[in-house]
Amino acid sequence: YMSSYDNSLTLQNVTYLPSVDNVNGVYSKAINEKLQELIEKNHKWNYVTSHTTTGTIKPEDLIGNPSTVKSFSKNLEADGFFITELRKDPKDVKIHLYLFSTRSGELITEEELKRPNDNTEIVQVAVQSLFRRILEKIPYDALIVSRTDNRVTINAGSKDGVTVGQN
Repeated sequence: YMSSYDNSLTLQNVTYLPSVDNVNGVYSKAINEKLQELIEKNHKWNYVTSHTTTGTIKPEDLIGNPSTVKSFSKNLEADGFFITELRKDPKDVKIHLYLFSTRSGELITEEELKRPNDNTEIVQVAVQSLFRRILEKIPYDALIVSRTDNRVTINAGSKDGVTVGQN
């Protein structure tokens, strides 16, 4: 048995939508490359290509609009997707990273960082930090793979910090 809530939070195939910024896409390519790298390196997820090439959809169009998220994401072949928005002003750069469920259409979680500097490398490091913080907010570290009587097998191992003989 899996509740609808659990189902909407269980992510196996993940992608990202092209980043949105207010400086004509200056940071978008670097952000998109970093997100793809982070998703591909995550051993719990399978990266799937989104086939969406431009940042035509904005996070504010999706937040609080599950039907829009479901409609937009029905061809993504992913359980969840990230979208990043970067806003630069004269003082700083503000970066938002959002994670949505394609099943429920809901925003799972979001994180935000504000940086006084604004070069591509700093933005990529910020995206990595936001990604890590989002992973920490996901309310599970492993999935149940099988159950026999009172024996449960989960998909966690040494990459998750599990050690031999651990109780």
